[in-house]
Amino acid sequence: ARVDPNSAIRYGSEALELAQELNFTRGLALAYKNVGLGYYFQSEYTEAYSNWYASLELYEELDNEQGIANLLGLGSINLGEVYYKMGAYDSALFHFEKSLMLVSSQSEIATALSSIGRIYAERGDYQAAIKYHRDGLDMARKENAQMETVKILLALAGAYASQGNAQLAIGFF
Repeated sequence: ARVDPNSAIRYGSEALELAQELNFTRGLALAYKNVGLGYYFQSEYTEAYSNWYASLELYEELDNEQGIANLLGLGSINLGEVYYKMGAYDSALFHFEKSLMLVSSQSEIATALSSIGRIYAERGDYQAAIKYHRDGLDMARKENAQMETVKILLALAGAYASQGNAQLAIGFF
């Protein structure tokens, strides 16, 4: 699905105003999340972070674990991803690990493990990256999460290639 960043920001801002008028906390959390999404796709990571953090605080106030997990590092677009794109790997790792504690499905666990693997790959710790990617791959395959399986296979190939192991890398491409 293609995201129109300007529309996400515009409609999300309108939703923010309405949710504030109605004192609708869950709506506020979702509106902040959508405004942040628009900024994320504009590569305005500071603005994305600011809106997502506001959303996270509201989800925590509501004790909404799914909302919290999504913002911390579960989905492909989240606070962990913002930190990753900004090169703040310690913060990204913190968010991905925290989301891992909040999820229950095998595909969600696979996503979190693979994200952690990407951090280790960026740090040059390819053995750890490969371990996390392989663990994530096992989880994704158990749940037949095909999109996640493809992403993890490509990440594994990249880790092996960066490690200088061309034969194993080719096996994953």
